[in-house]
Amino acid sequence: MSKKINQVDVVVPVKGFSFRNADEKDLNFIYELIIFGSERGHFSEAFLTPEGSKGLRLNLRSILTKKQRLDARKPAYGVIYHNEGTSVGFLINSSIYESKGTEIWMMAISEEFQNHGHGSALLDEILRNFADYRGLLMARCHPASEVMFKMFIKRGFTHKETGEKGTRILVR
Repeated sequence: MSKKINQVDVVVPVKGFSFRNADEKDLNFIYELIIFGSERGHFSEAFLTPEGSKGLRLNLRSILTKKQRLDARKPAYGVIYHNEGTSVGFLINSSIYESKGTEIWMMAISEEFQNHGHGSALLDEILRNFADYRGLLMARCHPASEVMFKMFIKRGFTHKETGEKGTRILVR
């Protein structure tokens, strides 16, 4: 990965599928996937409230335009995984712990593309970009995200703790 937090250097093995940096035109796609995932327990249920939904939209806009999370005042960026221009999934990466680590903060694949290896391709590409990274890599999985949890474990993450509401924290 290039040293700039908002760039991704990618190699995609699946014909027609590739990655690009997310920008403001991706806001609705990302927002809808997060709301869909929240309804199924994969993201915070707070996003389903009017206030949480509004805050999510503002936070995403800031990430996509200013490369900054509003809720944590941390650098962040988004990546879109697409098939010849049709968005398939996204990942948002965020700085953590006074910029001494990074968190795979949010990731989702559109329902019609799930269970075909696209989540693995997206995660593998991001992790490939962090191959030489010396800081802490972190992720959190809500209880409903068992497939995602197993994907992280398979890729060398360790389950460090489980939060009060069952959210699992993983590190590598």
